Amino acid sequence: MSDEIEALKEAVRINREQVIEDLLISIGFTDMDHNRFEQLISILEEHELRQFKITRALESQQIIEHVLGSRN
Repeated sequence: MSDEIEALKEAVRINREQVIEDLLISIGFTDMDHNRFEQLISILEEHELRQFKITRALESQQIIEHVLGSRN
């Protein structure tokens, strides 16, 4: 893989960790074991994938409606 792809993957990983840390701090958790933290990261990854699919479907539908709407 290219350096750019590796850098982007690392940025995604860091962002996921920061989201989890921010959420934990906001609800008063200041300490968590590594395994539990990794479980939370996995849950976040699953939700991100679903969100990505929904977003792609939304974008596709908006394009379809725009194209069909411009034909009228």
